[in-house]
Amino acid sequence: MHDSGPAHDIADPDITVEPRAAHVVIRLGETVLADSQSPSVVRQSSSGVARYYLPPDDVRRDLLEPSETTTHCPYKGDAAHHSARIDGVLHEDVAWSYDEPLPAAVDVAGWFSFYDDKVSIAIGPLPE
Repeated sequence: MHDSGPAHDIADPDITVEPRAAHVVIRLGETVLADSQSPSVVRQSSSGVARYYLPPDDVRRDLLEPSETTTHCPYKGDAAHHSARIDGVLHEDVAWSYDEPLPAAVDVAGWFSFYDDKVSIAIGPLPE
């Protein structure tokens, strides 16, 4: 599936990327897919959408496999999607990443974000 965007990208998007002092744990059932103490929040002011993005070293990439799904965001660029395989069961399109994002999102190039309707996302303070 490919969700094509507009013919042009937005040159000066209303988007921010902010490092966040938080502990984020992503689970699919009982399986931890990601555990990060150094996430960033990507916020699109015009839509009010804010998503946590996690560095690749904090993600269980051994459980993820590329999906054929791609989407396009005029602020961030083309997103590759990832499915999770747990105990032989494929859970389609649980995460996405921007490998070559537009300039507004370059700080999260290769980082992962997860669909909150497909996984459990726990956000808390950093451990002391």
